[in-house]
Amino acid sequence: MRGLFDTDGTVRISGRNNNSVQISLATTSKNLAQETQQLLLNFGAVSRIQKVNATGKVAKIRGRAVTSRRPLYHVQIKGSDSVRIFQNDIGFALPHKASILQSIDNASKRNVLIIPNQKERVRRLWNKLSSSEHQKDSSGIGRWLRDPSTKGTKQLTYAKLAEFLDVYENEFTGNMDYEYLKTFYILAHYYTKQKKTVKKQGHV
Repeated sequence: MRGLFDTDGTVRISGRNNNSVQISLATTSKNLAQETQQLLLNFGAVSRIQKVNATGKVAKIRGRAVTSRRPLYHVQIKGSDSVRIFQNDIGFALPHKASILQSIDNASKRNVLIIPNQKERVRRLWNKLSSSEHQKDSSGIGRWLRDPSTKGTKQLTYAKLAEFLDVYENEFTGNMDYEYLKTFYILAHYYTKQKKTVKKQGHV
Protein backbone atom coordinates (compact mmCIF):
# COMPACT_ATOMS: atom_id res chain seq x y z
CA MET A 1 0.00 0.00 0.00
CA ARG A 2 2.82 2.39 0.87
CA GLY A 3 4.53 1.75 -2.48
CA LEU A 4 1.27 2.27 -4.34
CA PHE A 5 0.64 5.65 -2.69
CA ASP A 6 4.31 6.61 -3.14
CA THR A 7 3.93 6.03 -6.88
CA ASP A 8 0.44 7.30 -7.75
CA GLY A 9 -0.66 8.95 -4.52
CA THR A 10 -0.93 12.61 -3.62
CA VAL A 11 -0.86 14.39 -0.27
CA ARG A 12 -1.48 18.10 0.19
CA ILE A 13 -2.37 20.63 2.86
CA SER A 14 -5.96 21.92 2.68
CA GLY A 15 -8.68 23.61 4.73
CA ARG A 16 -9.53 27.24 5.40
CA ASN A 17 -6.70 27.54 7.91
CA ASN A 18 -4.30 25.17 6.14
CA ASN A 19 -4.61 22.74 9.04
CA SER A 20 -5.96 19.68 7.26
CA VAL A 21 -4.40 17.11 4.98
CA GLN A 22 -5.87 15.42 1.89
CA ILE A 23 -4.62 12.01 0.75
CA SER A 24 -5.67 10.45 -2.55
CA LEU A 25 -4.64 7.91 -5.16
CA ALA A 26 -5.22 8.32 -8.92
CA THR A 27 -5.56 5.39 -11.31
CA THR A 28 -7.19 4.59 -14.65
CA SER A 29 -8.12 1.13 -13.34
CA LYS A 30 -11.54 0.93 -11.70
CA ASN A 31 -10.65 -2.50 -10.31
CA LEU A 32 -7.47 -1.19 -8.70
CA ALA A 33 -9.40 1.72 -7.18
CA GLN A 34 -12.01 -0.62 -5.68
CA GLU A 35 -9.40 -3.08 -4.41
CA THR A 36 -7.43 -0.23 -2.82
CA GLN A 37 -10.60 0.99 -1.14
CA GLN A 38 -11.20 -2.51 0.26
CA LEU A 39 -7.61 -2.79 1.53
CA LEU A 40 -7.93 0.57 3.25
CA LEU A 41 -11.10 -0.68 4.95
CA ASN A 42 -9.12 -3.63 6.28
CA PHE A 43 -6.99 -1.07 8.14
CA GLY A 44 -10.16 0.70 9.28
CA ALA A 45 -9.66 3.67 6.93
CA VAL A 46 -12.70 4.94 5.03
CA SER A 47 -12.31 6.31 1.50
CA ARG A 48 -14.46 7.31 -1.45
CA ILE A 49 -13.93 6.82 -5.17
CA GLN A 50 -14.51 9.79 -7.46
CA LYS A 51 -14.63 9.23 -11.21
CA VAL A 52 -13.15 12.03 -13.34
CA ASN A 53 -13.72 12.09 -17.08
CA ALA A 54 -10.17 12.67 -18.30
CA THR A 55 -10.66 11.06 -21.73
CA GLY A 56 -9.08 13.20 -24.46
CA LYS A 57 -7.19 15.46 -22.07
CA VAL A 58 -3.56 16.18 -22.92
CA ALA A 59 -0.81 16.31 -20.30
CA LYS A 60 2.93 16.89 -20.49
CA ILE A 61 5.03 14.06 -19.00
CA ARG A 62 8.77 14.73 -19.13
CA GLY A 63 8.26 17.08 -22.04
CA ARG A 64 6.15 14.64 -24.04
CA ALA A 65 2.46 15.26 -24.79
CA VAL A 66 0.30 12.34 -23.67
CA THR A 67 -3.42 12.07 -24.45
CA SER A 68 -5.56 10.26 -21.88
CA ARG A 69 -7.78 7.52 -23.29
CA ARG A 70 -9.54 6.52 -20.07
CA PRO A 71 -11.34 8.13 -17.16
CA LEU A 72 -9.46 8.57 -13.89
CA TYR A 73 -10.54 7.13 -10.54
CA HIS A 74 -9.49 9.05 -7.43
CA VAL A 75 -9.46 7.12 -4.13
CA GLN A 76 -9.74 9.79 -1.44
CA ILE A 77 -9.19 9.14 2.29
CA LYS A 78 -12.28 10.37 4.14
CA GLY A 79 -12.41 11.68 7.70
CA SER A 80 -9.84 12.61 10.34
CA ASP A 81 -9.86 9.14 11.93
CA SER A 82 -9.02 7.54 8.58
CA VAL A 83 -6.21 10.05 7.98
CA ARG A 84 -4.78 9.15 11.41
CA ILE A 85 -4.89 5.45 10.49
CA PHE A 86 -3.09 6.16 7.22
CA GLN A 87 -0.47 8.24 9.05
CA ASN A 88 0.20 5.56 11.67
CA ASP A 89 -0.16 2.31 9.72
CA ILE A 90 0.65 3.04 6.06
CA GLY A 91 2.30 6.39 5.42
CA PHE A 92 4.74 7.34 2.66
CA ALA A 93 8.32 6.19 2.11
CA LEU A 94 9.15 9.18 -0.11
CA PRO A 95 10.60 11.89 2.16
CA HIS A 96 8.80 14.89 0.63
CA LYS A 97 5.39 13.19 0.81
CA ALA A 98 6.08 11.86 4.31
CA SER A 99 7.04 15.33 5.54
CA ILE A 100 3.79 16.85 4.26
CA LEU A 101 1.76 14.06 5.89
CA GLN A 102 3.48 14.48 9.25
CA SER A 103 3.39 18.29 9.19
CA ILE A 104 -0.25 18.30 10.35
CA ASP A 105 -1.16 17.32 13.91
CA ASN A 106 -4.25 15.23 13.29
CA ALA A 107 -4.70 14.06 16.89
CA SER A 108 -7.12 16.84 17.84
CA LYS A 109 -9.22 16.76 14.68
CA ARG A 110 -12.95 16.15 15.19
CA ASN A 111 -14.64 13.15 13.60
CA VAL A 112 -17.33 14.75 11.41
CA LEU A 113 -18.54 11.55 9.75
CA ILE A 114 -22.28 11.23 10.27
CA ILE A 115 -24.75 8.86 11.89
CA PRO A 116 -27.99 9.39 9.90
CA ASN A 117 -31.59 9.58 11.08
CA GLN A 118 -31.00 9.98 14.84
CA LYS A 119 -32.60 13.39 15.43
CA GLU A 120 -35.83 12.09 16.97
CA ARG A 121 -33.93 9.74 19.31
CA VAL A 122 -31.73 12.62 20.49
CA ARG A 123 -34.78 14.88 20.83
CA ARG A 124 -36.52 12.37 23.13
CA LEU A 125 -33.50 12.45 25.44
CA TRP A 126 -33.21 16.22 25.24
CA ASN A 127 -36.86 16.65 26.25
CA LYS A 128 -36.21 14.68 29.45
CA LEU A 129 -33.69 17.27 30.66
CA SER A 130 -34.61 20.22 32.88
CA SER A 131 -35.15 23.74 31.54
CA SER A 132 -32.01 24.90 33.36
CA GLU A 133 -30.00 22.24 31.50
CA HIS A 134 -31.62 23.37 28.25
CA GLN A 135 -30.30 26.87 28.94
CA LYS A 136 -26.77 25.63 29.67
CA ASP A 137 -26.76 23.23 26.69
CA SER A 138 -23.37 21.90 27.84
CA SER A 139 -22.90 19.62 24.81
CA GLY A 140 -24.33 22.01 22.20
CA ILE A 141 -26.88 19.37 21.20
CA GLY A 142 -29.85 21.70 21.85
CA ARG A 143 -28.53 24.22 19.36
CA TRP A 144 -28.11 21.42 16.83
CA LEU A 145 -31.72 20.32 17.37
CA ARG A 146 -33.06 23.87 17.03
CA ASP A 147 -31.11 25.11 14.02
CA PRO A 148 -28.95 22.65 12.09
CA SER A 149 -28.68 25.05 9.14
CA THR A 150 -25.66 26.75 10.75
CA LYS A 151 -23.75 23.47 10.81
CA GLY A 152 -21.82 21.76 8.03
CA THR A 153 -24.21 18.82 8.27
CA LYS A 154 -27.80 18.41 9.40
CA GLN A 155 -27.05 14.89 10.59
CA LEU A 156 -25.50 13.85 13.89
CA THR A 157 -21.69 13.64 13.73
CA TYR A 158 -19.53 11.29 15.78
CA ALA A 159 -17.83 14.31 17.38
CA LYS A 160 -21.16 15.80 18.52
CA LEU A 161 -22.39 12.40 19.72
CA ALA A 162 -19.21 11.91 21.79
CA GLU A 163 -19.80 15.24 23.55
CA PHE A 164 -23.45 14.40 24.22
CA LEU A 165 -22.68 10.92 25.60
CA ASP A 166 -19.95 12.27 27.86
CA VAL A 167 -21.93 15.19 29.31
CA TYR A 168 -25.12 13.26 30.08
CA GLU A 169 -23.79 9.84 31.06
CA ASN A 170 -25.04 10.17 34.65
CA GLU A 171 -28.43 11.41 33.49
CA PHE A 172 -29.24 8.67 31.01
CA THR A 173 -27.29 5.50 31.85
CA GLY A 174 -29.72 2.61 31.31
CA ASN A 175 -32.07 4.64 29.09
CA MET A 176 -32.81 2.68 25.91
CA ASP A 177 -32.30 5.64 23.55
CA TYR A 178 -29.04 6.60 25.25
CA GLU A 179 -27.70 3.04 25.14
CA TYR A 180 -28.71 2.79 21.49
CA LEU A 181 -26.68 5.92 20.66
CA LYS A 182 -23.78 4.61 22.73
CA THR A 183 -23.80 1.41 20.66
CA PHE A 184 -23.67 3.48 17.45
CA TYR A 185 -20.62 5.30 18.80
CA ILE A 186 -18.81 2.11 19.84
CA LEU A 187 -19.46 0.38 16.49
CA ALA A 188 -18.08 3.43 14.63
CA HIS A 189 -19.66 2.41 11.34
CA TYR A 190 -19.46 4.49 8.18
CA TYR A 191 -22.80 5.34 6.54
CA THR A 192 -23.37 6.39 2.96
CA LYS A 193 -26.47 6.84 0.82
CA GLN A 194 -27.52 3.96 -1.40
CA LYS A 195 -27.39 4.70 -5.12
CA LYS A 196 -30.41 2.65 -6.11
CA THR A 197 -32.77 -0.10 -5.00
CA VAL A 198 -33.34 -3.08 -7.26
CA LYS A 199 -36.37 -5.27 -6.59
CA LYS A 200 -35.90 -8.95 -7.29
CA GLN A 201 -37.68 -12.15 -6.40
CA GLY A 202 -36.21 -15.60 -5.91
CA HIS A 203 -35.88 -18.63 -3.70
CA VAL A 204 -33.50 -18.16 -0.79
